[in-house]
Amino acid sequence: MGATCPTWSSRAVGPGCCSCQRRSLALFAWLLTLHPTAAGRVYAAYGAVYVSVALVWLWVVDGVPLTLRDLVGVVVVLAGMGVLMGGAQRG
Repeated sequence: MGATCPTWSSRAVGPGCCSCQRRSLALFAWLLTLHPTAAGRVYAAYGAVYVSVALVWLWVVDGVPLTLRDLVGVVVVLAGMGVLMGGAQRG
């Protein structure tokens, strides 16, 4: 839980925020178990989208230009997600 509620965060916004973060993470993990596809595949797809959006945020919001490695990395991650999710549909 340290990644979702670092020490500095609990002091800055209060312990109630950490409790909310922990409950949200637990809810997310539980919801993954309800998906008809294996939860690991769904979580891997979520990870690929997360990485992609994080780089878009870095570029658009933070104004940091993306490198060739960033772009290649996103393509590899999204291709991996396609392989995983495509295999799930074919069984």
